[in-house]
Formats: sequence, structure tokens, C-alpha cells
Amino acid sequence: MMLPLRSCLFQRLGLVALFVAAAPLAGAPSLVASALAAPASPVPVSLPVGQKVEDWTDSLASRGLAVSRVAGLPMAGPGVVLVDRKDYWEMTVRDRKGAEQTVNVAPCTTAEEREDLLFYASTLLGKAPEVAEPPVAVVPPPVVVTPAVTAPPPVAPPPTTTAATTPPPSKTTTTQGAGAGAVAVDPGATTTKEPVTTGAKAPPRTTGATPTSEGTGTTAAKAPARTSGATPTAEATRPAAVTPAAVTPAPGSATTLPAREDTGPGPWISAGGGIGLRAAAGPAGDLRLDGGWYLTDALRVGGGLGVRTASALPEAGDTRTMGNVDLIVEGAWSITRSKIRPYLGAHMGLGIRSFADAGTPLLTATVPILGGEVGVDIPLGATALHLAPSVRVQGDLRAIELRNETGATLLSPVEIRAGVVLVYRPG
Repeated sequence: MMLPLRSCLFQRLGLVALFVAAAPLAGAPSLVASALAAPASPVPVSLPVGQKVEDWTDSLASRGLAVSRVAGLPMAGPGVVLVDRKDYWEMTVRDRKGAEQTVNVAPCTTAEEREDLLFYASTLLGKAPEVAEPPVAVVPPPVVVTPAVTAPPPVAPPPTTTAATTPPPSKTTTTQGAGAGAVAVDPGATTTKEPVTTGAKAPPRTTGATPTSEGTGTTAAKAPARTSGATPTAEATRPAAVTPAAVTPAPGSATTLPAREDTGPGPWISAGGGIGLRAAAGPAGDLRLDGGWYLTDALRVGGGLGVRTASALPEAGDTRTMGNVDLIVEGAWSITRSKIRPYLGAHMGLGIRSFADAGTPLLTATVPILGGEVGVDIPLGATALHLAPSVRVQGDLRAIELRNETGATLLSPVEIRAGVVLVYRPG
């Protein structure tokens, strides 16, 4: 059967229109699927210094997180920052609405602890359901005690009398709490109001962040509640008294001596005495007279005269003695800038050694000398006087031979002199 030409034409035009209209609809499911399949960009997480990225990669990817390429929060959008504070980690979270929270958590050392920490971070970001307690150990912020803290007024001990012996109405004593934790409160003694528990168990702590008292915008999460089975009393929950005297220096801090006021360049003079010791010779008294100039408050130079009394020479004879006179130039450097200053010194010069037999001079020899000194400079109050105990060790740079009827022996070149001098430094 043959259709009219007009009918065939209309049928062909209808098929073409249906194909054109259906073409966009045929691609719509693929567009919707591709839109649904496009993943949201992961939230950047800034790890603490020293953490290995590979230890966190799997845990981050499973919660839609990724390691941040820069330290700190991103310029915009959500993010997580972990900062190592030695004893704890500080975690700052910015959710998709722009709200920021800061909590202190325990450092993570195992994969399980990292999973718990990232789950807690996802909770604060709004990517996971709220939990009754944080899965990680929350560390409270450190408490800083300053000398400005004043101690609360003392609390009177629990009354030992019965209720029949109450004071007059003008000064009534009431008992708050119950049992052994009861505390007597005198309304007329103090106007400070302190929290008192009524014996009910403390409510469980939530994971919501609590703003700090400093008002800086940072928040710290409360620690999870620990149930011990005991009911806290008013005395147990009362804050402990803190006085400025109880504040101790931080670990590792050094206690230094008070610094001495610098007096600048100026003259100095000292005099004193002590004892001189030399091997194969008897001890001798030592008298010293020195003077010079302070180039700086720590460096001084000068010269001196040292005289030692006659000392016996048993190896040269029973009646033979030796006397010593030293002429030196010297310098000293203070090691510290405190009031009591240890110092190191050096000197060189000429030594005169005189020998006698039963008081009759035998000979006199001169030798070059070189030595060092260590001592302590101690100021005497606010005066210009200083006390300086010191020890000098010096040596003769040329040997001296002692002869007698039985033979010859060498005089020991090393001498030790210990004593105390009084130093006057005006200005």
C-alpha cells in the first residue's frame, strides 16, 4: 500500500525532530555522573616538624585529608595545623564555615594514635559525626603562675563542737557540704565566693572547645572525664593556695650572680702577703706590692715587687739560706662580669737569688722568670677596696747549681706562692 507523499515527508521530519530532541537528554546522565564522581579537594593538614609524611599518607587519604605543602593554615578554606610544643601538640582546626578551634593533644607515636587524632580532626571539621569523648588524650594548656597571683584567704578547719553551740546571729557560721569534706564558711570574714559541690557526681566532659581566659580567640578542649568511684567534696575541689614564694624557676634556667657596675679605666694598687714553697728548700714568707692601670673594667696591667724571707737549704748545708727578690710586669683578665670575679693572670720579669752561710753572703745570681696566676676579686661592700686571694706558679728560666764539700745539686726552678692581697681601686 503506498502512502501519500505528504504523509511520508511528515513521518521523516518527525523522526528527525525526535532524534534532535533526544540527543541532549542522552548526554545528561553522563554529565550528572561526572559531576557526582568529581571528588572534593582534600583538606590540607600541616604536620609537626620532624614527622615523616609517609607515616600519615594512608590515614590522611582515608579521611579526605592531605599533607599541606606550606606551614600553617591556608589563606582560605578549611585546614588543620599541628605544632609540636615538646610536651604536647597544639592542633588548630578551621572548618568550612571559617570557625577556628585550638586544642592541645598528646603527641602521636603509633599508627593507631594517628588514626584517632585524624578522626578527632575530622570531627572538628564537620566531616565525621560528633563523639561523646575525644579519641585522643587531650592535654590541658600549661598553667603559668606569676608573682602577681595572690593567695586566697585561709579556710577555717571543720567545727568540732555540736550544733547547739552556734555563735550569735551577728556572725553566723554555716557548714557547706557533708561528711568529712564539710567546710565552715564565715560570711563576715571574706567576701570571696567559691564554688561548693553538693555531693553529686561531676558531669561528664564534652568535646566542645572552651575559650581561654586570655581572650585571644584560641580554645582548649577539656580533658575526658575520669570516673574513680569517689564523690568529690568541697575541700577536694577547692583550688590550692599559691603564693609567690612557692614559684620555682623553670627547669634548665640558670641563676646568675648580680652584675657589678663598671667603673671604667683607672689606677689600682695592691699589697699583701703569703707563703712561698720550693722543692729542696724550706718555706718562706712572701710579701708583695703591685700597682698599675685598668685598661677596661675586666683587663688590668701593671708591675710588682715580690720579696721572700730567707729559706733554709738543707741539701747545700745546715747553715746555708737563700733569699728571693722578683721584679715583674703583669696582666690579668676577669673571666666573668659578676660582683665576685675570678681572674687569670700572667707575669714575667727578673729574679734575684742571694745565698748566705750563717748570715755571711756567698753569692748573688739573677735569672729570668715566667709564671701565671689564678685568683678571685671580691669587692668589700660599696668601698673602693677589694680582697684578692690568689695562687702564683712561676719558674726560673736558668738553672742554679748549689755546691758544698760533698758535691753539687741543682736548685729546683719551680716555686709556688699562695697569699691574699688588698686592692685599692678608686673611682
